[in-house]
Amino acid sequence: MKEIVLEEVLKKLDNRFMLSVVAAKRARQLKDGAVPQVERTEEDSDLLVALGEIMDDKIRAEIVVEEPEPPAETGLKIIESIKKTKKKEK
Repeated sequence: MKEIVLEEVLKKLDNRFMLSVVAAKRARQLKDGAVPQVERTEEDSDLLVALGEIMDDKIRAEIVVEEPEPPAETGLKIIESIKKTKKKEK
């Protein structure tokens, strides 16, 4: 595998924390039997292959933010649930 320069990989994912999380997750997948998306030699570690995949744009990362449920609706659901339970008990 070609040489991986961390500064070059950081240009793909500009956040060091994001890079470490994505690379670690992909390295675990490779360890568990996932097929590498780049050429691999016997000496290459799973982490090195994961970094190579990120460098070659084979792996992308996105931050997905889910909208939380408003607390008022959650509280109302809990109250309705309690009322239903009390009716069943009677």
